Amino acid sequence: MGSQGINSSELSKGQAHLYKHMLSYATSMSLKCAIQLGKPDIIHNNGQGQGQPITLPELVSALQLAPAQTGFLYRLMRLLVHSDFSQNEEEVDAYGLTPSSRLLLTNNGDKEVPSLCPYVLAVLDPSTVTSFHFLGSWFQQKDATPSPHTSPPVSLVPPPPIHTPPRLTSAPPSTIISTSPTPLANIH
Repeated sequence: MGSQGINSSELSKGQAHLYKHMLSYATSMSLKCAIQLGKPDIIHNNGQGQGQPITLPELVSALQLAPAQTGFLYRLMRLLVHSDFSQNEEEVDAYGLTPSSRLLLTNNGDKEVPSLCPYVLAVLDPSTVTSFHFLGSWFQQKDATPSPHTSPPVSLVPPPPIHTPPRLTSAPPSTIISTSPTPLANIH
């Protein structure tokens, strides 16, 4: 046992858990890369649109990659297989689609199951992810200002009634312009 009362098995499990979460961004970024490359559609269209598994050399050719990039594509595909975003047909050393990767098809023609590609790309866009890099420092701020990446908080309590001067014209209420920040319809 260590000085904190943790045995080596617990320490090993804790370390594995920490590494899993610390490096999980690699899976997300690999998924984003696969979408940007059009990998799900390439596999789906393989074999004259039959969705037959595709070999690594066929995938390299379809993506028009330089030969020096083949090893990196192999690593990307291994990570996608491990994450269940691609299927490895080991007997022919080829890659196929999984139920998850079928949701990433952009030209599947299935109107009941829309592609989730736009959503995945939006969630993994740097403009979305960047604010999470500042979460710790935001919590350490002494003032309670909202994050610069969010809009000001919205109060759920209705504002107090505003004293409005009597109308000087006979114009209908819909044409009167209010200078208060609260719309007239919300005043009780």
